[in-house]
Amino acid sequence: MTRENFEEFPAEALSKGIDPCGEYGEYHTLVAGLKEIKVDLKPVKIEISKNNMNYVLIDVLEKS
Repeated sequence: MTRENFEEFPAEALSKGIDPCGEYGEYHTLVAGLKEIKVDLKPVKIEISKNNMNYVLIDVLEKS
């Protein structure tokens, strides 16, 4: 996923009810730290759980 206005994307997506990390689970990889990405990610907390089909779910949440 690339966008010229990447810096504005998270707020724009959230304002439309869209998960900027991938429609509530469709993305399986989060890439950060590339030179092309000039936005610092905020510190996050990780929550790991399993659902009823025994899939491992990893939530990457903004640290409060």
